[in-house]
Amino acid sequence: MVCFQGPYVHGTPTAPFLYLSLKRVGVEYLSWIRRLKIPLPNFAWDQIEAASGTTTFAARVSGAGSGTVPLLDGEWTRQDHHSVL
Repeated sequence: MVCFQGPYVHGTPTAPFLYLSLKRVGVEYLSWIRRLKIPLPNFAWDQIEAASGTTTFAARVSGAGSGTVPLLDGEWTRQDHHSVL
């Protein structure tokens, strides 16, 4: 299993996640709108090694709530850079 780490990764090695924080733009007081807790995938090394340098992994979430959010498609998906908008 891949162990995610770095300044943007939170949680434990077995349950890592990212925070996505949303703020208001264009107002003097920049108040937080919400913060989403997005679980990172349980990839195996062979999945990472199979991805070429032109591949990313993506997940879709709803920004309608706050806290831990489910992945809309149920998982992270592999996408080639030329197909990502």
